[in-house]
Amino acid sequence: MSEISMLIAGETTINDQSEIRVMKSRVKYIDAMRGLAILTVVIGHLVQRNIGGGTSHPLFDLIYSFHMPLFFFICGCAQWLSYSNNECKSLNVMWVMGGVIRKVYTLLLPAVVWSTLVPILFTCDSIILNLSSGYWFLVTLFKISLIYIFIGYLSSRYKRFEVPLIILANVGFIYLFLCKGVMPYIWFYSLGYFAQKYDLGKYLNKWIAAVAFIAFALCSHYFVHDSISTEGWQVWLQMGLSLLAIVFCYHLFQNVNADSFVIKRLTTIGKYTLGIYLAQNYLLDVQFWGIDYSILSNSVLLVLFTGFSIIISYLCISIQKFMETNEVLGFLFYGKKMN
Repeated sequence: MSEISMLIAGETTINDQSEIRVMKSRVKYIDAMRGLAILTVVIGHLVQRNIGGGTSHPLFDLIYSFHMPLFFFICGCAQWLSYSNNECKSLNVMWVMGGVIRKVYTLLLPAVVWSTLVPILFTCDSIILNLSSGYWFLVTLFKISLIYIFIGYLSSRYKRFEVPLIILANVGFIYLFLCKGVMPYIWFYSLGYFAQKYDLGKYLNKWIAAVAFIAFALCSHYFVHDSISTEGWQVWLQMGLSLLAIVFCYHLFQNVNADSFVIKRLTTIGKYTLGIYLAQNYLLDVQFWGIDYSILSNSVLLVLFTGFSIIISYLCISIQKFMETNEVLGFLFYGKKMN
């Protein structure tokens, strides 16, 4: 499978070789961003699992101030790449049905299997029946993806309605945000979609990225994850911090050397984001030799847990590669299409 299809789980219709090279470049930096995002997920879960009161730890607050909105932004970028690869295709009812089916077996099926079968087989733990809490990201991404499948179908027939349809879909979440304090992840997904479609990265420069980084560093100290439900302004702060992090990361990964050692490693990890997200939950217990991580400084803890997250990520990748040697298991556990 090509680098492009690994990102968007579809077939490219681009014939011009120069366009293909551009698409591959885009895939590399998006995969690298995905690699960074999934590492922050694992680090956050490590803090939560291995430190008493982990959800109130400053490192946990730092990560949770931006990492999931960044993830949805990246997914929105990938969604536009998927549509751009289907420009020459007729987006008919069969395309819609195929898209829905594909999202069911690539997102929902792995979530169900890892929430039911895996606990029984390997941990003897009780089944996680509530997918919205166990693998909520996949469930939320599935819902947003369905919205965009239908937007893609309608806008292919009525191109001038694409932007109004997306705005309408996002407006529906204003109530949840203003009245319920729920982070509307579809807003970040849509931002990624438009950022990729209109190449908004060209309007960013080193000065804007630097200001975004400094502003994030100064303001992130005030975000307290555990206070979101009681202090309404915290979700506003989280949204602002997420936008600052997205601006910085989007500019950074578009302009950094794709062949550098770190970016290559992040790109590799980013190609297996789903497998890491699914399996990491079973590999988070790192309380070796009775170490009390809570006594470590935030900087030392970040370096240590970053190392752990990389090891865990590569273990998850190895597990996925092993499982995929059997097509049936690859389909059930990771939603890989069977030949």
